[in-house]
Amino acid sequence: MELKFRNLHAEEIEVRVGNVAKDKSWISLLLFQNSRIAMDLLDEYVGKENWKREHSRDNKNCTISIWDNEKQQWVGKEDTGVESQAEKEKGLASDSFKRSAVNWGIGRSLYSAPNIFLYGNSDELKHDKYSVKEIKYDDKDKITDLIIINKSGETVFTYPKKNKTNSNNKNIVQTTDKKAPSNKVVNVLKTEQLRELLQVANNRSDVLTNIAKDFGYESPRQIKVEDFEKIKTAIEAEILM
Repeated sequence: MELKFRNLHAEEIEVRVGNVAKDKSWISLLLFQNSRIAMDLLDEYVGKENWKREHSRDNKNCTISIWDNEKQQWVGKEDTGVESQAEKEKGLASDSFKRSAVNWGIGRSLYSAPNIFLYGNSDELKHDKYSVKEIKYDDKDKITDLIIINKSGETVFTYPKKNKTNSNNKNIVQTTDKKAPSNKVVNVLKTEQLRELLQVANNRSDVLTNIAKDFGYESPRQIKVEDFEKIKTAIEAEILM
């Protein structure tokens, strides 16, 4: 049995607030699928009568089984969920179902999403509503393009990064392209500042390098002094995830 579920469309993806900075200077956003979309895709690709879900351990675990005509048997994949803030029992069942669906490939591409940070007053940012306006994938099902808007329809995040500051909401600042003109002297970080960033990243050079790339740098050694604090904050958020 070979199954290849399509990637999620923009309108099928939920955007939720993840971490909030202690100094109230930023929030992170996370991409999710919902259980209804997972059920619709199962209906669409295998048929309503050819899949089933079973919960165990008080809804902590869910097994999605799909009928294999060749083997003439049910093939199941299981995963464990976590409780939600509200309606814990229902939320636990829904989460374990979605995680089981990911094992079948449904929504798995969302794990390739970039780090999504909005900088500004977190008390205001966290109460806004966000949605995906546009999303694109490559032939390996990795996200290549992403645009997120708020409830007013204003673009608050783009990937790859662009020079963009929300004109109507001055509290939202997107990371900009950090490449400086060749005829100007760039004030880059000193060695001790790079060491500090690496320490914040728990000495994981891959984390530091990936965050630097999110800010438009090819290498941490290109980071400018003016971005030191923002990148430090972004690394702290990544380590907490």
